Amino acid sequence: MGLSKRGYAVRVALLYGGMFFVAGIHLPYLPAWLEWRGLPPESIALILALPPLVRTFFTPIFAAAADRFRDPRHVLVALGIAAGLAYASLVWANGFWVILAIIVFYAMVGPAMMPLAEVVALKGVKAGLDYGRMRTPGSLTFIGANIIGGYAIARAGPEAVPYLLALGSLALVAAAAAQGRLMDETASAAGEEQPARAGLLEGLGELARARAFWIFLVAASATGTSHALIYAFGTVHWLSQSISPATTGLLWAIGVIAEVVLFLFSRVVVERVGAVTLIVIGGTAAIVRWGLMAFDPPVAALFLLQALHGATFGAAHLGAMHFIARAIPERLGATAQGVYSATTGGIVMAAMFFLSGRLYGQLGGRAYLAMAVLGLIGAAAALLLSRVWNGRRLIEDTH
Repeated sequence: MGLSKRGYAVRVALLYGGMFFVAGIHLPYLPAWLEWRGLPPESIALILALPPLVRTFFTPIFAAAADRFRDPRHVLVALGIAAGLAYASLVWANGFWVILAIIVFYAMVGPAMMPLAEVVALKGVKAGLDYGRMRTPGSLTFIGANIIGGYAIARAGPEAVPYLLALGSLALVAAAAAQGRLMDETASAAGEEQPARAGLLEGLGELARARAFWIFLVAASATGTSHALIYAFGTVHWLSQSISPATTGLLWAIGVIAEVVLFLFSRVVVERVGAVTLIVIGGTAAIVRWGLMAFDPPVAALFLLQALHGATFGAAHLGAMHFIARAIPERLGATAQGVYSATTGGIVMAAMFFLSGRLYGQLGGRAYLAMAVLGLIGAAAALLLSRVWNGRRLIEDTH
């Protein structure tokens, strides 16, 4: 018997919850743990830059495998177990090369889970579910992880970070395993012929021939990777300004709270604003957020600027998801998600992490000005996309 829409949404929300708890510890606090291990900014930047480069090659492979076999359960569970083992091994890791090897291994498996989760969610969107409401519990979990991580570091120091990551991975694996019955039951209930699945190279070739998809990737990548500096050195920089770990956790949380508010009303927002315009808004907000953050504003102003995360990430990501849902046929959904993830969180992010390390080491907080330039590029590319995309499928579906 098929699963109800509510049941579908609950399981997707649990999957997002597991992933975002891990991300809510990894993004803000892993750099602080690396610094605690005695690594300088240049080494931290290299450790953060290489994994996105690695995921550029591995994420599309796992995504295409999910497209090929239709049921992502086994891929999701295997990736989650491997990521959890990588995090657990950090407890005993010491030295630059050992830590780098572990993080690179994690990058081969962990990030590939996100595009697969987005595919599961977008199947629900096509069935009438609200993407934002399915993702909101994950965002709330991210906030909880930010706060928990901040207080854990305040009490136990940065050495608590790998333990939190490993525990979060256990919950993620359980949530990923639950998706198997969901997908199987949904497919069984549908009882309809599915479009033929393309292989990796064939699918990538079809996407590469779509000019508007390339413009979309530029817009999404520039806006998304403008967060590289804050992801790499936001916590480190705030702590260096004598901002407490607990306040640092709240600064991370406030941005996701703004994201949650947007996602709660995402269906109305997308209908009234449009997918591409949301990316334009994200790029424009990035210009303001990073441009002002470059001048080390007081804590009260930092909370306001962090609230712009609802636009710089939330609006841009929401627009990207709905662009893919509307412009790409379902048979290429995971492949398109993999390419999007591999660029915004892969090769371009790797370059920006590396650049961030160089700039932060020389300029400190002024390095945020470079991130403002990326926001400008993203907004300009999204405006171009609005002129060349007519709102229809970029690629025809085949059976």
